[in-house]
Amino acid sequence: MPTVYLHIGMPKTGTTFVQFLLRKNNAVLRKHGYDYVRTRYKFSNISNLRNAHFLIPEQMDENKNPLPDKDREIYKLVLPRVIASAKKFGNAIISDELLWLRENVPFKQFKDALNKKGIDLKVIVYLRRQDTFIESYWGQLVKINVKLPFKDYASLEHQDYLKLDFEKRLAYLEDIFGFENMIVRVYEREQFAGKNKNLVSDFLEAIGLGDKIDETTDFEGFNNPEFSSVNYSLGGIYLETKRLLNQVSTFHTKNNFVVEMLYNLMQKDENPDRTKTKIFTYSERLEFMKRYEASNQAVADKYLNGGSLYKEKIKNDNSENASYTIEEITKICAQIIAAQHKELAATKKSLEKTQAKADKLKERYIEQKLTIKELKKTVKHQQSTINWITTSFPKKVVRKLKNTFKKKTLP
Repeated sequence: MPTVYLHIGMPKTGTTFVQFLLRKNNAVLRKHGYDYVRTRYKFSNISNLRNAHFLIPEQMDENKNPLPDKDREIYKLVLPRVIASAKKFGNAIISDELLWLRENVPFKQFKDALNKKGIDLKVIVYLRRQDTFIESYWGQLVKINVKLPFKDYASLEHQDYLKLDFEKRLAYLEDIFGFENMIVRVYEREQFAGKNKNLVSDFLEAIGLGDKIDETTDFEGFNNPEFSSVNYSLGGIYLETKRLLNQVSTFHTKNNFVVEMLYNLMQKDENPDRTKTKIFTYSERLEFMKRYEASNQAVADKYLNGGSLYKEKIKNDNSENASYTIEEITKICAQIIAAQHKELAATKKSLEKTQAKADKLKERYIEQKLTIKELKKTVKHQQSTINWITTSFPKKVVRKLKNTFKKKTLP
């Protein structure tokens, strides 16, 4: 029976890399009866790698009002393409990591529509340990526009939004898709399966391609991913600086110029105390994870044949919450200003060189224009001479010859 594999995240589990490789190597997948579906629908500010986004289009008008009719229109447009892909190749893959977070996703509607066409639907989800996930996710949001310190962001309200109670979230999904259609994986290096024990080999194993494709040799881009945009990861004082700069709306865009500058400065900083984000102390991390101990164990027992959900133990590295002085933050900001000034100076110099070249080209153009004007005069004069030779001159010669002939023939 044809099958659709729906990869729903969670976020910060390498989903973009998996999506990138599946899209880039779709020809390889198709040889084995799988297709990473091209929906041929382009969302604004959403990567086309996220081909399951039609389930949560969340369209809005210019006043940020929801457009549910537009959402339904997009769903109806893309659904037949997913169905066609599954029927043609046998297996279709769609993915969007935000499906893990969103409420009111038409999961049941989607499942029923596929089942009516004789197509199975299986859900793939990767679970990242809650403490490392919320650290990473907060850091990603700070790169965009979040102003809240981590302790404020990691409130129970946010934890509920992020669906960190895995047992509860999976139970909700299981009620819709059925236990037999749930593929639950752990985002942890020690537990990756497949030939090469990495995330991609684990994913291929999950969809039944583990013994057919070796991503390290069969997938172009595995060792040198060519993402369309660079994912600048910030940490330590550089992440804190961005959080403070988020008070200014100029910096409220993903990967804006200041993120790249902070990243470049961080790459030159060899002090790990300044580049690594220290959010939890050892005791705080233990306390945070204790909240999910029972939930995690229930997930491990139900979906992973018991044992601990995560193999990696929390290490006591004697870390303390990082704190930075005003002087340190100010110095980073000064370095940004200096780097920006240097970049602007280089840009100005480049523009001046370009302008100088343009001026020379303009001079040559004027010179050539004058030369062309003189050539046109010469051509016009030569054309007049030619016209005289071909018209007036023969008539005068003929007339003179006639007169001469008449004089010679007179008695």
